[in-house]
Amino acid sequence: MEWHFVIMAILGILGVALAAGGIVAYRASARVSVRAFGAAAIAAGVVIWTIILFTTPLTATRGDAPPLISGIEGHKYEVMVWFNTTATQDDLDEVGALLRTFDDDVEFLFLEIFPPIGQAVLTTDAPDFCHTVETALEAESYVDDASCRLWQAPDQVEPDAPVSTDNDANS
Repeated sequence: MEWHFVIMAILGILGVALAAGGIVAYRASARVSVRAFGAAAIAAGVVIWTIILFTTPLTATRGDAPPLISGIEGHKYEVMVWFNTTATQDDLDEVGALLRTFDDDVEFLFLEIFPPIGQAVLTTDAPDFCHTVETALEAESYVDDASCRLWQAPDQVEPDAPVSTDNDANS
């Protein structure tokens, strides 16, 4: 489910309701306290809609048009597949074959637990790739869930200092 859309829809309704209720309260009452609450409701509605307008363009295209990875034709994606308990080796191979239709060099790795979890990082220039692959995978009876997102390289963090098990402070 696309939670971003649900949250934005709820906030949009709340923002409109606050602004409309604030306008009605402000115009219909002569009492200062009611007019103050009406003005506050209008301001809150405007703030909510400002947040919606600033965040929606930034997140609406999160998987549709990622920047190109330099030196590679296409976009680089990470695909995760959570299999259910009915998955067989043939099913795992079938998912690997599906991913190879987008990238011949894909390496589809599995976390060897039961049920398994598969992960692949692949490069493709297929339009609307994430939606296409998620829909295809989630339609399979042996898949519990699938996700696709723009691949992000891991942070290059310096390793921790070696840990000594020697308790002698003088050595």
